[in-house]
Amino acid sequence: LDDTDRQWWQSLQSMNDATQRAAAYVEKAGLTSANEMMIYLQGGPGFGAPTPIVGLGLSSAGSSWASKALTLYSRIVLMDQRGTGRSVPITKQRLEQDFPDLFVLDDKDSSELPALNEFPESFPEEHAKVQEALKDATEYMAQFRADSIVRDAEDIKDTLLLPSSTDQPRPYGCALGQSFGGFCMMTYLSQIAHPPRICLLTGGIAPMLTPVYDVY
Repeated sequence: LDDTDRQWWQSLQSMNDATQRAAAYVEKAGLTSANEMMIYLQGGPGFGAPTPIVGLGLSSAGSSWASKALTLYSRIVLMDQRGTGRSVPITKQRLEQDFPDLFVLDDKDSSELPALNEFPESFPEEHAKVQEALKDATEYMAQFRADSIVRDAEDIKDTLLLPSSTDQPRPYGCALGQSFGGFCMMTYLSQIAHPPRICLLTGGIAPMLTPVYDVY
């Protein structure tokens, strides 16, 4: 970094508003194409993206996949997928907060609970609450699937690029999908009109003829 870059970086740290910092970065980067941009789709599901330096070595070419990738691409996008990292992780505590009726029986003595098929008659009020909460929670959880994740990746890319005066597609130059990230990659290729130009998968190819439940 030269003195100008250091001054810019220091000014960025002084901004308390995330939207302001993002706008400053986009202006500074001045990217009009995603050809030199690589996105990493993390495995899991449930894990946030690795943190540079702390969880991802960048010291020299070849010290990690990222350091090698930076010899080929100028930007690497490390995205915390929905429900992971800083993207509001899904935990039991989170579900208890948003859907408390899912857990109305948690405080009851297990010896007092009937068989599952007798639950509606023995606890009709609680059963109705659980059913409604289960419906709402299912709709909420459905927003964290691979199809939503790859749309997020597209939105992030478009946000990082300067506005374009044409409708020409601007796909990522490359994407790396690790484990569950490979499942996301297959979704990318299946559902996004202009997926990354190069797609690398490391052990994350979904089964074609065998149900996922049998494989895992």
